[in-house]
Amino acid sequence: MFDVLLNELAKRLNLGDRAGGLLGMLLSVIFDEKRGGFAGFIDRFRGAGLNDAVTSWLGNGENRSLSPSQLESTLGGALLSQMSSRLDISQSTVTSALGQLIPVVIDKLSPDGRLPQGLAIPDAVKPYLAGFGDFAQSAVLPEVVAKAAAQHTLDHGSATSAAGSSKWWLALIPVLIAPIFFMQRCSHDPGNPPKTMTVPPNEISAPASSSPNASAPAASAPATDAPVSSGAASSAAGTFEANAAGAAPVSADVALDQLAQQTTIDDRALIEALNLMSVRFDSGTANIKAESLAIIEKAAGVMTKLNPATRIAIHGHTDNRGDAADNMKLSEQRANAVMAKLVALGVKSTQLSAAGFGDTKPVADNSTKEGRAQNRRIEYSLGN
Repeated sequence: MFDVLLNELAKRLNLGDRAGGLLGMLLSVIFDEKRGGFAGFIDRFRGAGLNDAVTSWLGNGENRSLSPSQLESTLGGALLSQMSSRLDISQSTVTSALGQLIPVVIDKLSPDGRLPQGLAIPDAVKPYLAGFGDFAQSAVLPEVVAKAAAQHTLDHGSATSAAGSSKWWLALIPVLIAPIFFMQRCSHDPGNPPKTMTVPPNEISAPASSSPNASAPAASAPATDAPVSSGAASSAAGTFEANAAGAAPVSADVALDQLAQQTTIDDRALIEALNLMSVRFDSGTANIKAESLAIIEKAAGVMTKLNPATRIAIHGHTDNRGDAADNMKLSEQRANAVMAKLVALGVKSTQLSAAGFGDTKPVADNSTKEGRAQNRRIEYSLGN
């Protein structure tokens, strides 16, 4: 049904076989039952003031293409970033391709202006959904971000209400830091060590994940996806302050507090701090536990000060228990959940991407409880 279109698009934008993946993700969103299926997708564009464009797609004349700004206002930067991350191509390429792809796809799916009936996926479309049919389940569309932002406002109030400043969260620093020093003096369950990092003068190291249900990195991640073992050197070494003896315990809270005081944020230092965070989820789901919201809010406050050109990739990982396909899906949903929360807290969606790797990139031995805890993690790295 779309073979000729895919070949033309692949050749024009040098997409290769990734053109099929982009189409699969698009069709998954178009026929997503939870969002009204085909008719609901069309209504998105009408609601964005693009009724003339929709009319051209459903009519017999020339199809009007979509500009990058029209796509972002309708589908949102977070969704475009998701597609970019999953296909490993630039977001600008995704935007250019979708601007041409959507009008033709809608045209072909509505011959003579007749929309597909009901919410069922047409048989002719199903082959193109292979491997991407579940994409819509984790798609971060504008209403997802808006809902998260509304919930945050309901839970915490407006981010600009405290002293008229967007840095309202700074007032919480004493409250957030106090438990850290208290916990450092308390005994801990050997299977759940506190997330701290020792910073000698020229070295930064990161510990293992702190909870069987936590999704947190075992080691700091550099610009690439390759995991770094504990004690690996970093170009941001010495960023976080050491005590008089030359070493100090540093947690994500403390590291982010120190970065928050800086006018200019060092990208790699931020990645180091983010990879200390322990983001916990309800077991087997992508629901972020309430106990993790404070650290995510703090991270968002720092990330809003990033250089506009900086891009951060958020990667989800699991251990190897259970079905591999389910693990892949869950890891992607968790990465997207963290990205959606950061966007809701003010981080620009264009600076973030999310992807899941399931159990394909372990950093520890899955045959042990401790190893599996390390492998269940969210990692952050500098993206393209």
